[in-house]
Amino acid sequence: MKVLIFVPNFHCGGAQRTIINLFNNINDEKITIKLVVGDGTGEARKWVNTTEGIIDLEKKRLRYLFFSLRKTILREKPDIVFSTMVDSNLICIFACLSIINRPKIIIRETNPHRNRKEFNFIKRFLIKFFYKYADKIISLSSGVKDEISEDYNLSSKKIITIHNPVEIDKIKSEASIQTKTPWGNWSKNHYVVISIGRLIFQKGYDVLIESMTKISLPVKLIIIGEGEERDNLEKKISEYNSKDNIMLAGFQYDIANWLTKADLFVLSSRWEGFGHVIIEAMASGIPVLSTNCPHGPKDIIVNNHNGRLVDFNADKIALEISELLSSKSRHKYAENAFKDIVKFSSKNISKQYCNLFHQINNSKI
Repeated sequence: MKVLIFVPNFHCGGAQRTIINLFNNINDEKITIKLVVGDGTGEARKWVNTTEGIIDLEKKRLRYLFFSLRKTILREKPDIVFSTMVDSNLICIFACLSIINRPKIIIRETNPHRNRKEFNFIKRFLIKFFYKYADKIISLSSGVKDEISEDYNLSSKKIITIHNPVEIDKIKSEASIQTKTPWGNWSKNHYVVISIGRLIFQKGYDVLIESMTKISLPVKLIIIGEGEERDNLEKKISEYNSKDNIMLAGFQYDIANWLTKADLFVLSSRWEGFGHVIIEAMASGIPVLSTNCPHGPKDIIVNNHNGRLVDFNADKIALEISELLSSKSRHKYAENAFKDIVKFSSKNISKQYCNLFHQINNSKI
């Protein structure tokens, strides 16, 4: 069986990280994997273990990908084409439908759609029209599954939930290495709260920054990531006179080193498809607090067992951070989480994908 996995680029995003993780870890002698990338020049290329099996279409814009992708599918003759992210999914489905004796189609949905303002009527119409032709749709959480089933009138039988694969053993190994604190003496005599994600509206960093101003404990915040909201967040930090207590650290590769030196990880998102970075924080051995947003975190965190869930509200987030930093219970949460996350390992999730590929390949269109 041959499977073509399509990703639009090698930007350092969660979808790219997941696809590359699968490409690196799927080990089934009955499955040949080819990774088709629209533009293979991004930083995430460093995550790929081997260049063998990578097809670079050398197209930087999605609008130019259709014919190149279609040509590649015709040449490679895969049994299954698998893609991720909405625009890529639409192009992939359209390309496959234009081929006689088309391959099976699997698409992956990474985020809930209801809160996405950029999804206008036309895009939602295209999703509703084209997604019904997918042979299987993978959702990252049970909430995303329910939402896309309801919103696009798709049978729940067509949708399967498979969580993101996380390289837990690698993170645990990196976390065990003793290294210098990345931020030096900046946090001297302070607790350190850390958050990781793109600097975009979805991640709720505006509210997290506000919450930090409501905490009386000596605490500092580090946000790792880059994005379009950087200027707005820097202005907000200045408005709160918090430049000495809040650091926008930009993109970092050695995430485990940053996580292990912090006292608490906080995910402050307005919505999440899954919450990949929650697992990374848990694997690094630090306690986790997350907003109880739609939909992913509640698939990972059992409240007051392996972490805490909180409403998306600056006052409530501030209160939870204060309570966790003041209580030794946070260490128990971290211990429980460290044991619970094995089900999200790359090995286990890759097996689920292999089983799905075999199931779809043996089914009729």
